[in-house]
Amino acid sequence: MLDKLFLSLSSVASGLLPIVGAVALVFLCILLKKAWALIDELTKTVSGLDPTLKKVDESIEKLQSPLDTVVNLSKTIDDVSANTKSGISKASNSAGEGIGKVRTAVTDTLQNIQNAIKSKKDQITGEQHTETAVPVDTVKITEVVDAAEAAPEEEKAND
Repeated sequence: MLDKLFLSLSSVASGLLPIVGAVALVFLCILLKKAWALIDELTKTVSGLDPTLKKVDESIEKLQSPLDTVVNLSKTIDDVSANTKSGISKASNSAGEGIGKVRTAVTDTLQNIQNAIKSKKDQITGEQHTETAVPVDTVKITEVVDAAEAAPEEEKAND
């Protein structure tokens, strides 16, 4: 029974095989035709992009020199910024040193004035003081000068 089934299937398959082959060839031809049309369309599209790409290249070449100028300007601005920062730092340091010298000179002068006033006062009253008191104004001046000297150091720490 199984042998008869296989024999009948073999005879049916041998008859259908040429028909199925012909249908497969037709589908293959249709597929190749569509692929060929797609390749032609892609070729037209790519050839249409060629002039556009040439225009883009020309535009990029025209933009290159302004871009170079911008890059050079940027480098110049960076150099100016660095030199300005360095100059301000040096000026701040010099000012701090100058303030220290001024503070010392003012303190010495105020001390000399205080001593001279005490000397005159002692001459007038006939007393002699051995202590030298620092007046309140001198202390305030010293505090202001110390704060001014500390400001450049804080700026350096912040940088």
